[in-house]
Amino acid sequence: MNRHTTRNSRLRQTSSSSGKEEAISRYDFMQLVEIALKTILIAMVVSLTTLLFIFIANAVTQSNMLAIKEITVFGTKRLSKEEVIEQAEIFPEDNIFSINIRHTRLRIVSHPWIEDASVKRSLPSKIIIAIKEESPLAVVHIPDKADIILNRKGIPFTESDAIGSDIYIDNITLPTITGLTLSKKDGVYGFYGKLYESVIRLLVMKNDGVIQKILADEESGIEIDFVVNSTLQVQSNFTLSQQEIESTLFREPVRVKIGFDNYDEKFKIIRHIINYMQKNKINKQVWSIDLINPENVVIKVKDITGNALPKGIDAVPEQIEGGA
Repeated sequence: MNRHTTRNSRLRQTSSSSGKEEAISRYDFMQLVEIALKTILIAMVVSLTTLLFIFIANAVTQSNMLAIKEITVFGTKRLSKEEVIEQAEIFPEDNIFSINIRHTRLRIVSHPWIEDASVKRSLPSKIIIAIKEESPLAVVHIPDKADIILNRKGIPFTESDAIGSDIYIDNITLPTITGLTLSKKDGVYGFYGKLYESVIRLLVMKNDGVIQKILADEESGIEIDFVVNSTLQVQSNFTLSQQEIESTLFREPVRVKIGFDNYDEKFKIIRHIINYMQKNKINKQVWSIDLINPENVVIKVKDITGNALPKGIDAVPEQIEGGA
């Protein structure tokens, strides 16, 4: 009796377990079907949406109603508007939305004379380009190589066909530099070291056209060809007429040795010398000034015919009337 009951009970349990497993299997299958249908539906919606966006984008970027009618360029000084537009590779009648703003900007700033740029759309038909041109500081002459133009940061940015003669910034002829060595550092060609840093410091301080040439030397430092102009006259607190400049003291560029440092102090001494010589009617032409040691300044002069004097002014007096 007990054995029969136990046996029937086991049969019922086995039958119940099988039914549950079948029910679970059917439920899992339906879930998989539902997930698959949802996935297919989502894929169809995404595909249709993408196709719709592509259709709209094509319609917009190909519409003649959004053709570029005007290209405005700001910030040009050395470059022309036409050069900038050519560099941007934008053409009238192009669709305004077919222009990739980022790529266009990158094309513009790849021009050696352009430091930075921005490109904007002005709907419905205008492109606005604003550029910042490089500010040339000087031209470096390297024997047997193309001359290199430095920007205001002292970084080489392009080559020059002439040694500074036709390169101007704010109507000032760029000074030319000789004696610097082009080298490679961290994969970049440029100028490095104490001598180069001294040259840049001098140029940034005196960018008013009074320096025509710079001769850089690793041992003695910097030697410059220096011209007296109206800026220096104002700074010297003493007015020289153009006739006086041309006929006597500073008719030609003066060769000045200024070493590696203390340039501000040394230019004060130069102004001091101008005051002293003019006020004391020293009617000679200054040929060279050695300012490497400010405590022992040596001046060489010529007579106004251009002949070197046997004995020039050997040094600036310790006290010069009028002050620096």
